[in-house]
Amino acid sequence: ENEIGIGWNDLSPEARQTELNAALKDKLVKAAIEEAGLEVCKPDDWKPIVRERNPAAKKRWDAWEHWWPRSGVVRKEFLEREMAFAATQPGMQEAAAAEGVV
Repeated sequence: ENEIGIGWNDLSPEARQTELNAALKDKLVKAAIEEAGLEVCKPDDWKPIVRERNPAAKKRWDAWEHWWPRSGVVRKEFLEREMAFAATQPGMQEAAAAEGVV
């Protein structure tokens, strides 16, 4: 696996869910999903109840959940974009200044 920062296996289930949902909102990630031959998840596919009731939703989500941590440069570049954006947010800048990072 091509990892950046914290590896996929080091993330809590909640952190994985957050990353998966955020990545699905990224246009470049969506394009990469389609290029990989996967169907892009629908907005509610992440909900367990939806996947229990809808086999197509389960298939989409399972494929996405399997592919994402193995997507290499796609995940790496997404995380870099997310970190760059977060660094511009006032709360992150204040936290960095408080820790003497800036």
